Amino acid sequence: MKIRLTRLIVLIMALVTSVGFLMLYQYLTEDLEDQTFQATEESLIDTAHILTGVIESTISQNTIQTNGLKAALEKASDHEFEAKIFKLTKTKIGTHVYVTNEHGIAIYDSTGKHTDRDMSRYNDVYKANQDKYAARSSRDDESDPNSSVFYIGVPIKHEGKIHGTLTVYKAQQDVRPFITSRRQWITLSVTMIAVGIIVFTIAVFTWIFRPIGKLTQYAHAMSRGEKPKSPKLGRGREVNTLGSALK
Repeated sequence: MKIRLTRLIVLIMALVTSVGFLMLYQYLTEDLEDQTFQATEESLIDTAHILTGVIESTISQNTIQTNGLKAALEKASDHEFEAKIFKLTKTKIGTHVYVTNEHGIAIYDSTGKHTDRDMSRYNDVYKANQDKYAARSSRDDESDPNSSVFYIGVPIKHEGKIHGTLTVYKAQQDVRPFITSRRQWITLSVTMIAVGIIVFTIAVFTWIFRPIGKLTQYAHAMSRGEKPKSPKLGRGREVNTLGSALK
């Protein structure tokens, strides 16, 4: 009964440990995505304010000038580079910009897809025009969850008045490779730990509990006056020493 109780305790410990690692895995993978998106949002905020400062410094007669910004972004898009980040390589700029006038009409977009569109109903423009923190995440394709794009809007001010907004946006798909790579590393680590727990549990049963069970049966047989053969106990030094002493 004691041996069976010990086995049960070991099994329960292995089960509890496995469940704990499963919960840790779920937490790490879910938190990983949130942290990555939060870091992306933080960097977009900085970029939006820097570019807005550039626009504000070129406002002439209360009119937003985008030529300088356009020229700078076109030059930047022509850059050839190879940046190794973690295990991934980045070769092109994934951050884009559009600028709206005081009515929320896009007067410039670095990709061209928003140009001349009324963006005033979107949170990045609507809230920026109210001088509030303006952020949104929207899908380019409603049926595709991987088509989401981050948008951060900032008001363009001159002499205390808002003359328009600048929005920096970036596709979530640009940062998902980092999430996938990290998730694979976490999965591998947790899997190795789980395999280690399984191997350890099997080893405990093979090298300790089974030989002790055989020795118990051997001792019971002798107590009944029988002359059983010495059981094969494997290579475990401790159980073999115990078996020799019992014999």
